[in-house]
Amino acid sequence: MKRIEIEGTIDLIGEMSRTTSGASYDYLSFLTRDGNEVLINHVSVEPDMEKQIKLGATGRFVVLKGLFSTTLASTSRYVAA
Repeated sequence: MKRIEIEGTIDLIGEMSRTTSGASYDYLSFLTRDGNEVLINHVSVEPDMEKQIKLGATGRFVVLKGLFSTTLASTSRYVAA
């Protein structure tokens, strides 16, 4: 499993669908502090972190990418959108 830490701002959010364990987004795109863009496809999000997913939310986001799944593991928001 690969751990990806992203410090930046959510700038694009794909379509969301409900799952038995929370929500699944087609994609999440982040603008990093150094100006790069990070696109994560097919992201699962647990219900307690779902409220953190908003356009313009800035902070530190940790994504766990496995062979068959990608999960937003934690968030530390600095600025509310």
